[in-house]
Amino acid sequence: MAISGPVRTLALQPNGRVLLGGDFTTASIPSGVRANLARVLDNGQFDASFGATATPNVAVRSIVVQPDGAIAFAGEFSTVAGQPRLNVARITAPNVLSVAAPAAVAARTAAWPVPAHGQLRIAPDLSAGPLAVELTDALGRTVRRQPATRAAEQTLDLETLPAGLYVLRVHYAAGTVARRIAVE
Repeated sequence: MAISGPVRTLALQPNGRVLLGGDFTTASIPSGVRANLARVLDNGQFDASFGATATPNVAVRSIVVQPDGAIAFAGEFSTVAGQPRLNVARITAPNVLSVAAPAAVAARTAAWPVPAHGQLRIAPDLSAGPLAVELTDALGRTVRRQPATRAAEQTLDLETLPAGLYVLRVHYAAGTVARRIAVE
């Protein structure tokens, strides 16, 4: 992987993909990948499917992945994908979140109490092969992660977390179930 200019900022998406922002051009990156804002797959290869959604005309200096999966970024640009956007833009890119688990798996995944105090109880769908339980903050940063157990119920310690809104993700072999969780 070669980039023809400096990368100024990075942001990790919940699905393991990494967003790159900076002053780079398409000269030495693969066809389909645009300048100044790009995405790398979890295997290290450029994600060409991302290029068509966002093409800032000049440098990107900062990137934030928002809780709803949207991407906010700022920099020295005046257009994004040909649309006027002076220095700040927000986009929703394809494949931002991990693949969603089937609706039946989501229906059989429970978390309580909400709002939570001290501990969150999680009852994953054991027949769907739960892999991990993850809690992210409002900026998409992982604040708790643990392997899923084969028990009918497991707990996630919340004692040291500040009050606020979080996203619980139960990762299964077939995809991910996400729930908003309030911690008081």
